[in-house]
Amino acid sequence: MIELIEKQLLPAIYGLSQMNQDGWRTLANNMAGSMKDAERILSLFSGSLDATIIGLILDIHEKARALLSTYQTWPDMLGVPFSEMKPNNRGESMVPYFEAVYRLMSQDAEQLLRACASLLQEIDVRLPEVRPSTPGPIAQSPDRSA
Repeated sequence: MIELIEKQLLPAIYGLSQMNQDGWRTLANNMAGSMKDAERILSLFSGSLDATIIGLILDIHEKARALLSTYQTWPDMLGVPFSEMKPNNRGESMVPYFEAVYRLMSQDAEQLLRACASLLQEIDVRLPEVRPSTPGPIAQSPDRSA
């Protein structure tokens, strides 16, 4: 998962401005889910987690909240191609504003992904490797019909 974040997601992060409105809606729904998951983890396990882990979970929650909040402010504008954006009430182009919005959202998304990678690394370091035991061949039960 860390490799996916570092090699695929982070390099593509500044392409957020190319997402369509459906993509933004999906991202917003995922951010809401991430926030709920972070809250659930902290509610259930905060007493047994150390400060570093809790801090990373809070960082993830905050960046997810920032992305969701921006989407909730501009749901009808995020994903609209720049060429189709209408001027504001003063007749000014909204393109420079949304270029800045996308830049800030890309920074928040990058910080979120880096916090996720850091959390995964911390978990990897702090918790012993636990692998489910692979079951061997299914033991044949004795034939009881005889």
